[in-house]
Order: sequence, then C-alpha cells, then structure tokens
Amino acid sequence: MSKPITIKQWLHYSSTRSAASAIGFITKYREFLSSPEVTHIAGPVLAQVDAGTLMPTPALALLKDALNTYQNNKALAEVEAKLAKASETKEEKPSSFKWNTIVYDPRGNMIVHTRKDAEGNIEHYPLDRTFKFNQHAEGWADGELFDEEPGSYAVITHTPTGAIETIQRGDAIARIMRHG
Repeated sequence: MSKPITIKQWLHYSSTRSAASAIGFITKYREFLSSPEVTHIAGPVLAQVDAGTLMPTPALALLKDALNTYQNNKALAEVEAKLAKASETKEEKPSSFKWNTIVYDPRGNMIVHTRKDAEGNIEHYPLDRTFKFNQHAEGWADGELFDEEPGSYAVITHTPTGAIETIQRGDAIARIMRHG
C-alpha cells in the first residue's frame, strides 16, 4: 500500500467490487489490517486465516463486522466525551422562546379551560404559551380569542425587551375572517 487508509475507507472498499476476491482483498490490505490501530481486532482473524482454520470469505465478513463495530463505538465515545465536556462547561443559556402570550377575559382574569384527559380526570390549563417568534404568538392568540367571549384580549410580551402587544378579540376575528 502506498498511502495509509482509514477504517472508514477500508469499510467502503470492502463493499465494492475490489472485495470480490476475499483472499485478494485481505492480502491487498494486510498492511492496514496489521497496523497498530486495528491489529487488536484483525490480528486474531488473520491468524485463523493463516492457520487455515477460517476461510477468507467468512474472515472478510468478520473483519467488516468487527471494524464497523469498532468504528461506531469509537464515534460514540467521541460524541459522549463532547457531550460530557459541553455539560461541564455549559452555562445556563436563556430560553430561545421569548414571546409569552396570555389570554384574558373582559374582567382581566387569565382564562383557564378544563378538559378531560384519557383517564377521564378533569384537568385545568391556562391559556398561556411561550413562542419563539412573534408571528406564532399572534396566530395562536388569534385562534384562542376567536372562541372566547366578547371583550377578551391577549397580551404578548417580549421577554428581553419588555415590549407588550395587546390583541383585542375583534381584531383577531377580523384577521381570521380575512385569511379564512
């Protein structure tokens, strides 16, 4: 071999026509299979091929499987190490959901709906949600206000700036009917 190859390259080559002759492929890449990175995996299989106790075609299949598993475990270990490092050094990032929307009745009380869950228990849920984009907050508020009583309104607050937008029920219905 003139140029060193990686496990990933070897695995690719082993699935091409160059691996049609298992003994020829193993012989061609014997130097790679004896390299320090993979000798602990390939060495026992090559020893069995040399001793004649394992035929080349099953040996090639074993080598492909073992090197693929080794490569996957190596990649997984790298990812886990990066995640561990990131979790150690990671500061608490502010939420990317910065648009808080709350729907109120005409008396200024936050609207709380009730519904039955799958088991038949009644659960209460307030009409407040947080969104990443103002357009999504406005669209959700419009949809919720459509079914509420006259005089209901929604307040959308942008967390970092403190900007406040109030949406009246009539305006929400007008937007829905215009696009509807």
